[in-house]
Amino acid sequence: MKNELTDVSRREFLKTATASALALVGSATLVSALSGCGKDDPTSSRTGEKVSFNLNESGFEALRTVGGILRRNFGANRNGGRDVIIRRVAETEFRTVSVVCPHAGCDVGTPTQTQVECPCHNSVFSMQASNFGARIGGIAPRGLTAFETAFNAETQVVTITF
Repeated sequence: MKNELTDVSRREFLKTATASALALVGSATLVSALSGCGKDDPTSSRTGEKVSFNLNESGFEALRTVGGILRRNFGANRNGGRDVIIRRVAETEFRTVSVVCPHAGCDVGTPTQTQVECPCHNSVFSMQASNFGARIGGIAPRGLTAFETAFNAETQVVTITF
C-alpha cells in the first residue's frame, strides 16, 4: 500500500512539474512577444542637420497654400532615411513630423487632411493644424516625432532641423 501511495505522489509530482514547466515556457514566450510588440521605437536620434528648400521649386507645389500636406524623404542623414510629413498650417507657419510610429517603428500610411494611420497596429495621429502629429487613437505611447521647421516669407525658403 505504501508503494501505491508513493506512485500516485510521484505521478502527481510529474504532472504538476510538467504543467509548471509548460506554463513557464509559455509565459516567457508571451512576454517576449509582447515586449517586441509594445516597444517604444522612436525615430533615429536627432542630428541637428538642416535641410532647406524653396517653395517655388518643383515638387513643393502642395505646400504653396495653407493646409497643404506633403510626404517627402530628404536622404539617409535626415530622420534615419525615413519620410517626413510637412504641413503648411498658416501663411507663415509650417510643421514637420516623422512618419515613424512611436509604437513599433512602422511607417504611417498616406496622410489625409485630418489624420494618418499606422497600418501595423492602427494607431491614429492628427494631421490638423491645431494638434499636428498628436496621437488621437490606438496603442502608440505618444504622437509622431516633430522637427523644428522655420519659414522665411521673403525668400519662400522652408528649413527643417533634423
